[in-house]
Amino acid sequence: MSVMSRFVRLACLTLLVSMGIVATAGVAQAEKVCTQRKVGSKIVWECVETDPGGTDPGGETGGPVQPPCDLETPFDDLCIGSDACWMNDPAAVQNPDELADVPKPKDDSYVVYISCRRADGSTYDRWYWSDDVPTITMEDRIRSAVGALDLPTIEASFNPPGRTLVNLPTWWWAEGAPAGEIRGDEALGMTAVATPQGLTINPGDGSGSITCPMSVTKSDTCATRYRRSGDYTASMSIVYNVEFTMDGQVIDASQIPADLRTLTVEDDVPVAVREVQTRVTKVR
Repeated sequence: MSVMSRFVRLACLTLLVSMGIVATAGVAQAEKVCTQRKVGSKIVWECVETDPGGTDPGGETGGPVQPPCDLETPFDDLCIGSDACWMNDPAAVQNPDELADVPKPKDDSYVVYISCRRADGSTYDRWYWSDDVPTITMEDRIRSAVGALDLPTIEASFNPPGRTLVNLPTWWWAEGAPAGEIRGDEALGMTAVATPQGLTINPGDGSGSITCPMSVTKSDTCATRYRRSGDYTASMSIVYNVEFTMDGQVIDASQIPADLRTLTVEDDVPVAVREVQTRVTKVR
């Protein structure tokens, strides 16, 4: 890579940091420690490299705080929402076929190539002219908003605790989950709002899943019965419908990628089911 190409790439990454996407360092063997903060209306992920087991940027010992995407080679430059991306500024290519119908905005504009990997492993790429700011698409904004959405880590809780009995109603609730909507911080001008649709419980005994209203405290709102004794693994999930707003306006659902219209959190828990043996004694 030429000196000019390296300079352009570094300049572009510096510009992305100023827009609130992410900054990363570049020692492959070191551990990335990242912190999130709000700058104006934007979410910024700032990453530094430390030795494994080192301290975070605030000076306290502990593990790394992860950015909202998996920054692994070769997709290790920046996060756009939960997508991991890398960028290259090919100085030798001034007008690729992909930009044949896109006018050069200014005389000093240059071509940028970005390649990203989604959380499901699929990839996409695009070319654009870089001027004073990188081109940020509606999908970029939506994915950045999802990256700023803090969905809960739930604990599948049931009563009686520890074990239950055959034919006894077993109550379920999502410990640690808020009962209402979850609103993320604004990111690249976009805000994500996640609304829970209730609980789905699979008792793990082959009887199939049931759906219940949202329940986050111990109650009989959501209950199942086990018909046979045994040791099972039950699962609980919460499906959130996600809407996005920008400048106070709800974004048209057709602009939202299908994989971001709903988000799911889940947890598994072992359940021991026992029978109560009843002895009938005849009194004479």
